[in-house]
Amino acid sequence: MNKKTYSVIVSLFAFSILADFVSCSPVQFSKVQIAPQNAGPTIVTPVSCKSGLCTQHHQDTTGGSLPQANILFILDTSGSTTDVQANLTQHLSGFVQGLAGIDYRVGLITTDVSSSVSDSKANYPSAVNGNGALQDGNLVTMSDGNAYLTPASSTTDISVPSITSAANTCISSNYNPSACLSDDPRAIFAANLLVSGNKDNFIREGVPTTFIIISDADERNSTSMATHGYPQGPSDAPSNLIANFSQKFPSTPFQVDALTAGTSSNNSSCFNQRQGRGGNPLIFGFYAPIYANLVQQTGGVLGSICDSNFTNQIGQIASAVPTANQTSSLKFACQPYQGQYTINFTDASGNPVAPVPSTPDLGNLRLNLSSPLLPNVNAVLSYDCEV
Repeated sequence: MNKKTYSVIVSLFAFSILADFVSCSPVQFSKVQIAPQNAGPTIVTPVSCKSGLCTQHHQDTTGGSLPQANILFILDTSGSTTDVQANLTQHLSGFVQGLAGIDYRVGLITTDVSSSVSDSKANYPSAVNGNGALQDGNLVTMSDGNAYLTPASSTTDISVPSITSAANTCISSNYNPSACLSDDPRAIFAANLLVSGNKDNFIREGVPTTFIIISDADERNSTSMATHGYPQGPSDAPSNLIANFSQKFPSTPFQVDALTAGTSSNNSSCFNQRQGRGGNPLIFGFYAPIYANLVQQTGGVLGSICDSNFTNQIGQIASAVPTANQTSSLKFACQPYQGQYTINFTDASGNPVAPVPSTPDLGNLRLNLSSPLLPNVNAVLSYDCEV
């Protein structure tokens, strides 16, 4: 793939992908309930006996929690997207601001896989790729020095300076291959490397996780790379990534979305835009049937890298965020004596708040709430156990 197409890969990430992910191909998280992780104090009184009946009083406090999401962008470092001009900070900031009310992790890796772990031709750690920091599934450091964005990250200055620096180095060298990041895109291979080591503990067990592949090529440019003696290997296969993720995180919902130039000649509009764009015969686009297969197998969304009207719904990702890790039911430690219990709702200071309707399921020792507890709301469940 022509190196001259790399010059604004950062702008592509911000403008053409982040917002397209929101408006054109929204993340389809699985709706999963798991146990609340911020249970409050449990008070158990001494056993009390009267007329031969002994009971023990329980008071359990459970707090509301934020919905959670892990979102990983996998960025094609070969570029070929100079047609998209936008400001990275503006759009990345807008993206994370749209995640307000969500306990998110947003990370970025590149499709650059080094010769250290594969057969990539002469692609070893060097000054160009941050001595390997921009390769092999490593999370790209954000402007605040962290490996990924969270609700604690500043939203006023969000950028990925190492990607910007790499792009500038490539441009200033007049696109000398030795001064540019790899043009051998392997999103699946790179994702496998991140999953296997769970680098920086990015993926949280049980939290719905979505990978978004951003590329106008396919895994290893399936046509051109194989022609030059670099065929796809096992770690490039969709089934390998799915099995790897499932084995590593068995209770974690997982899907892959992808923004590509199309999958075959049956939908060639975007492919035709990328191929020879600007009259340059050395600029190539590739169909991406492999990425499409991965998206299909994981129930994800396949979008277009060519769509340019992305900004009008930048904040609407919240509507697709899952309810995983939210508190939707409370547990009894025993069958409440005579089926009696009380439930009260308070704020963090102990002041009463509006109650949440609930339905007992005593057979399963549960009290099901009609809606998840809001953050900073506590449910105080009181009952007696016969002992």
